[in-house]
Amino acid sequence: MVDVRQWLAVGLGVLLGLFLLAAPRAAIKLSVLGGPGQRRRRGEYGSDAPISQWWVWATRGVGVVCLGVAAFIAL
Repeated sequence: MVDVRQWLAVGLGVLLGLFLLAAPRAAIKLSVLGGPGQRRRRGEYGSDAPISQWWVWATRGVGVVCLGVAAFIAL
């Protein structure tokens, strides 16, 4: 029997997975995993360094994994 916690985990996994697939660049900019060059510690307001394609595809891969885990929990 599926309880409320499992449905909440499925919902969170689906939302996070869809967000990572739909907007990987926004997810990278919101995270701290963008590398040391992406952190704005020196007051460089508004500077947007380009994000490498490797990070974009890795973020999409994490999104697919989140959807897979949510599907596994749901089934």
